[in-house]
Amino acid sequence: MVTTKKLSRSRAPIGLFICAALASLLGSNLCFALEEESPDAGDDRRPLVRSLLPTPFGGEGLGLKGRLRRRLNLPGDRVQWVRFPIQNEEAKAHWGNFLTDIARHLPSQYGKKYYSDDRITHAHETTHGINSHLSNHPDEIAPGMRRHGSVYGFYVGKDQAVILTSPQIKLSQVAPLIPASLRGSRYQLYCIDQQKYFEDHPLYLFDEWVAYTNGAHAGVELTEKHQLDMPKNDALVGPLEFSIYALGLAAAIEKHDPEYLRQNKQFREFLAHELRRATGIYRQGMKLDQFRWEQRLEHNLLEQDDSRELREIVPRLFGEYLKLEELIGG
Repeated sequence: MVTTKKLSRSRAPIGLFICAALASLLGSNLCFALEEESPDAGDDRRPLVRSLLPTPFGGEGLGLKGRLRRRLNLPGDRVQWVRFPIQNEEAKAHWGNFLTDIARHLPSQYGKKYYSDDRITHAHETTHGINSHLSNHPDEIAPGMRRHGSVYGFYVGKDQAVILTSPQIKLSQVAPLIPASLRGSRYQLYCIDQQKYFEDHPLYLFDEWVAYTNGAHAGVELTEKHQLDMPKNDALVGPLEFSIYALGLAAAIEKHDPEYLRQNKQFREFLAHELRRATGIYRQGMKLDQFRWEQRLEHNLLEQDDSRELREIVPRLFGEYLKLEELIGG
């Protein structure tokens, strides 16, 4: 309803006071966000999110304090993306928008190496091809970027890629930190067996994470458009399962290379971004008949005692009031 009636004199000061108070609260959070982006801010500050709102405005992220903080400082919104443009003009009517995006970002010299008749697998494997190319040729998209040690590239769609340097840990240091209740069907292969190939490349887990998420994204889109007819499967569990292993990777870095975690804001932001993206696609797909599967891992991640350490990574990285279930919308 629209009204042109003016405030009475007795109410105006109260209205102005409330508006001024809210503006002050909002501004204090914006000031902190800008301060954290400053290149001169240094690396000895607390990671990512610290609210400046006074305590009377709620606790544990549930009141006005939490809503304003999440809106202004949501972890994952500040990834420093590098643009990776389309590399070819491949397209097929049955691919859908997201698979077409993935296929068109594979450099043409790879031909049909990563193609598959299974469109979820096609998106997954082509993502590996793109990530491999970005990792081997980072200067193509990020020339002059200062790097120390090995670098890895990851493509998430819509011309957006990210380049990360590797932490100084081993893949074998991640596996023990995944509690028994969170070891899914892919744990043995990717966290244990692949140590013989990727022991010194722990961000290999991120490569698989992004590939599973991209494959799931393509599958959900096609299924929602009634363009994918396939037997019931657990493809949508993959993004959630690797979200767990990504949290385990963060826990291993915190334990064995804490300086990397403290200094590398890009890693922290990308971790948050992919946690939100992967679990969002997982929940969207679990509503569809083809992908509806048991939700044991999600329940265990959010509820089991033995997974508490992984849950507590989130407030340690992103601010004491932010819980894992708030970050991923659980």
